[in-house]
Amino acid sequence: MNGPPDSEQKTPSFERIRAHINAHEFERARAEGRLLLRSASTVETRRFGEVGDPDLSIVVVVSARVERTEPLLEAMTTLLCEPGCEVHLLASGAEGLSRLAQRYFQNFLFTDFRSNVGPSVARNIGAKRVGGSTVVFLDDDGVCGPDDVRRLAGCVAEQGAVAARGRIVPKTPGAPGRSHYDLGPNCMYTPPSTEGFSAWDRETFLKLGGFDPAMFGHEGLDLTRRALETHAPEAFRYCNQAVLFHDYSNDRSQHDRKEQRHSAMDAYMTWCGASMLDILERFPAK
Repeated sequence: MNGPPDSEQKTPSFERIRAHINAHEFERARAEGRLLLRSASTVETRRFGEVGDPDLSIVVVVSARVERTEPLLEAMTTLLCEPGCEVHLLASGAEGLSRLAQRYFQNFLFTDFRSNVGPSVARNIGAKRVGGSTVVFLDDDGVCGPDDVRRLAGCVAEQGAVAARGRIVPKTPGAPGRSHYDLGPNCMYTPPSTEGFSAWDRETFLKLGGFDPAMFGHEGLDLTRRALETHAPEAFRYCNQAVLFHDYSNDRSQHDRKEQRHSAMDAYMTWCGASMLDILERFPAK
């Protein structure tokens, strides 16, 4: 049963959001998320080098060991040497990220929250502080090539989509995935349910308020729910030619935790106004 938001003055935290979500205290979770976004927004962003006037901005939130992000950074070096492209790296509880980034990039934006603020808060701040008209979110432990990012961003910048998502295949051969990761070889209209491999029209993303700061799963679906009030389903695309290599989980324990997280997010999203099925039914059959 939901109670009123906490009246005590506490430092907002992502851990408290998770506790409220797991207890189905959704009003408290929403209030905590808004407080955390406000608090995290006071953290300064540093600029290393000069980017100029970017068209494409890549946002990567790193919340664990930075070593697992190194393959992605290495793969992005060619793209980020091109004019009109920038990257914003956000350390959400990860240490040593700026030192690692300087091995690969001369120019980048860097924000260090010093603690885990959750993916939605970090991505919202990351998107707000970049300059590109198209913003691409990449999972920190995935790997893709420059052409994959270009294709994904092109659905927005060149084809006029509000948002686009790519195709996700296992990084480790034989590793289990999830049904929504790989939607097959055909292009289609579909919501961006893979937030860590999605591209957005940045102006629209910000106008809609970005991701719900209390969410740590399904936030792309929830944002689509709000966007569908003013945009047709055809504004959301699946780009089958853009591929990210990413493992859903490393072991059964992590898999079970993710399934529990998605179950809690299902309940929260329904409380917000629409279930996952409600949103998916708005889109043409595959």
